[in-house]
Amino acid sequence: MKTVHPILSSLHLFTAARHYQPALSFQPPMSPLHKDYKDSMPQKDDRVAPQASTIVDLSDQCDISDQCWNIDCGSEDYVSHFVEERNENDVFWSIFSNAFFLGGGLFYIAGSSWDVNLSNSESDPQNMFLYYSVWVLGPFVYLLNSSIDVIWAIRTMQADKKQRGLKRFFITAHEHAANVGCEGDTGRDILLALEKFDKHATSLDEQLIEGARLSGKQGDKMRSNVMSNLRRHFGHRRELSSASTFGAAAIFGTASAIGWAAGTMDEDMVNRLELVSIHLYLLSAAFALIGRRQENTVHFTGFWDFFEDAQALENAGDSLFGIASVIDVVLTDFSFDDDNPWWAVVSAVLWMLDAMFYLRGDFVVLYRKQKHGNETNVEMKGTVV
Repeated sequence: MKTVHPILSSLHLFTAARHYQPALSFQPPMSPLHKDYKDSMPQKDDRVAPQASTIVDLSDQCDISDQCWNIDCGSEDYVSHFVEERNENDVFWSIFSNAFFLGGGLFYIAGSSWDVNLSNSESDPQNMFLYYSVWVLGPFVYLLNSSIDVIWAIRTMQADKKQRGLKRFFITAHEHAANVGCEGDTGRDILLALEKFDKHATSLDEQLIEGARLSGKQGDKMRSNVMSNLRRHFGHRRELSSASTFGAAAIFGTASAIGWAAGTMDEDMVNRLELVSIHLYLLSAAFALIGRRQENTVHFTGFWDFFEDAQALENAGDSLFGIASVIDVVLTDFSFDDDNPWWAVVSAVLWMLDAMFYLRGDFVVLYRKQKHGNETNVEMKGTVV
């Protein structure tokens, strides 16, 4: 059989906003001149007084007047904490995913290099089980990699929805607080609604809320967009369209390799499954490259600057992803390489380099995150009186 390289990246939904929308959708307060104004306000006896601990924990930096929280200050703490928590998870998801991606590439290099040696010796492998295992593990590890990426893509979509909900929630609250001066009954209404949001949040939401309040209580005024900007590095190959087609390609590739190794599938079926797999990898690469073109062009002044720029590394990885996929399609659709097994090695090396660029980008992000955290801690210590 002709051996061709068959190549081929939880946050819950914003449940509080979805299941308890009335608590999050602030209706503009009625004017005192409106005929139903008095009836629209809750009676004093029916009102549940906000807990004192809730007011104190929101933030020492916020102005509290007449049991009214300064929404602008608290909302920045909450959303900033949510974004940083989300990006911290992204870093480790990306490293985990790319470790599998690199592992799959190494199996393909081993398999294609073994084929080169077999072509020179013109004999069967001495250890057939190991030889077949190497070729089966290549697409299977890519299948595990794609599973991680699909889960990540779905979680990212859910987190995006939640983040948009948070922004709408706090912007609306701030606008209405500003309109009424955050005084009297309306101010207490806003605070009560925030408390209802706390009570109906998921356990993870509650952790985020508590973390946001603690960070505000410690006086962390930093509003940095560093991690938000770095998060662009994670987007290309992990878009749901690219991750899904990558996973479908890995499924066909794994089925083809298992059928070939087990001898339970005829050669024509093996080749057809392999053909579908390789073309799906090319489609996945196309989706990744489309995502890359949506990014701003990266400029760097020196050679080593390239290896310190996560977005540039991601772009280079996407380019290698596309080049290797094109090579695989050409090798599969044409027969000029039948007597030259080195082309499969070239393709496998490109895939491994692709994974190495991705991993280098991950560690650049991780280093900057740790450096950012250390600078924040130093700044906070310097502000202690």
